[in-house]
Amino acid sequence: MLDLNNIKVDHKLSKLYRMPENLQNMSKLQQEVLGKYTQLAESLHKLDETVKELNRSAKETQDNADNVSAEEILEEMRQIETKISLIGTLFKGSVYSFILQRKNDYNIINNPPTDALEQ
Repeated sequence: MLDLNNIKVDHKLSKLYRMPENLQNMSKLQQEVLGKYTQLAESLHKLDETVKELNRSAKETQDNADNVSAEEILEEMRQIETKISLIGTLFKGSVYSFILQRKNDYNIINNPPTDALEQ
């Protein structure tokens, strides 16, 4: 369950993702999903900061002959983007599968097969 007391809001990002004021009225699953999305947003923010730091350090060492070309960096970034896209698709599929499984379980509990009733 999402701990409301430990939510850290980055004021720069608070406009991008705001925690609903009626968070306590949400179901446990909704709170957990919202917590995961908050963690994802924070991770993406950290990734952005890391990329900016790498860019700054790359500019500082630009005179070095061993630098990787911009084309090579771009190709690596495309590969990473493809992998992130795949992970996102798998995550969406997992959530959809979970929802379908829960719906199926609910239907089985509330509407048992007629064969099971006759026995």
